[in-house]
Amino acid sequence: MNKITLSIIAFLLFFNVSQTRIFAQNEISHTECFNSIKEKYNKINAISFKFTSADNPDFRGTLSAESSNKYRLDLKNRTIVSNGKTLWNFDKTTNKVVITSIDESDAGSGHIQTFFFGFISQFQSTELKTEISAKGGTRSYTLYLDAKNPQKSDIKKAILSLNPKTLGINAVQVLSDGKWQKWEIRDIKLNKVVGAKYEFTPPEDAQIIDMR
Repeated sequence: MNKITLSIIAFLLFFNVSQTRIFAQNEISHTECFNSIKEKYNKINAISFKFTSADNPDFRGTLSAESSNKYRLDLKNRTIVSNGKTLWNFDKTTNKVVITSIDESDAGSGHIQTFFFGFISQFQSTELKTEISAKGGTRSYTLYLDAKNPQKSDIKKAILSLNPKTLGINAVQVLSDGKWQKWEIRDIKLNKVVGAKYEFTPPEDAQIIDMR
């Protein structure tokens, strides 16, 4: 759990002909869409959002993060906190806290918090599709991305599900270690992370394993 990969927020987008109509023509090109996203997300210094596993709806949580490698991940049975130098991994089921030091040289593209802070610049867009749900006519963009340097990137491919009006990211799918994982993202807040705590105080009765 020391290396929290971007795949924790990935969401697989299935195209079912009976549920969705895919249109070849879009109002903008994939390059224009991607440039707008990069302009929007490359300027942020803090973010928070909620996520849910598409495979297991019971696996959900919230993430708050800053570009200085500070983040807090809250799950049902686990809390992971980084202040940029130290990482606390609290397992609520066993009441154990593992404390480790963060290797700054290892804060690469695989970390979840770097998706919005640096991940996007490492990719290039390849295709944009517009889809309309048969149930209610909800419209969305699906943007396909490939790593510029797949040999050095933990994430080889990514797919973003976007709000066509705001280009807000509703879902992300990534291919990492040969596997796709499914996650939804919601309630994204940019540069307005309020009350996030990037320090962790273990419960008094918790077992502490300090590996620093």
